[in-house]
This record gives sequence, C-alpha cells and structure tokens, in this order.
Amino acid sequence: MSTFGDRDTALERLQREGRYTPPAGEPAPWPRHPGGPTYTTAEADTLLDEMRGDH
Repeated sequence: MSTFGDRDTALERLQREGRYTPPAGEPAPWPRHPGGPTYTTAEADTLLDEMRGDH
C-alpha cells in the first residue's frame, strides 16, 4: 500500500511487482519479407464480396 511519502510512480510500483514491462528502447525492425498468403485482384474481390455477403 502506498503512502504520501512514497517516491515510486505508479509505473515503477507495477514494474517492481512484475505487473508492467516497460517498452524496449529500440523498436523491433520491420520484416524484410512479410509472410502470409498473396492474392490476385480477382481473388481479393471475391473474398471481399463473400465477407460483405454479396455472393
């Protein structure tokens, strides 16, 4: 429990309790070749139509 004289900030307390992890100093690099499926324009149009219920 904190008292008026505590010098810790809320984030410092959470970090000490293991409930908060500060962000990394340097962000992760973007992937050079992101994975995942690729679609032609026609395939993408079909998928969008299906998602909209226009099929």
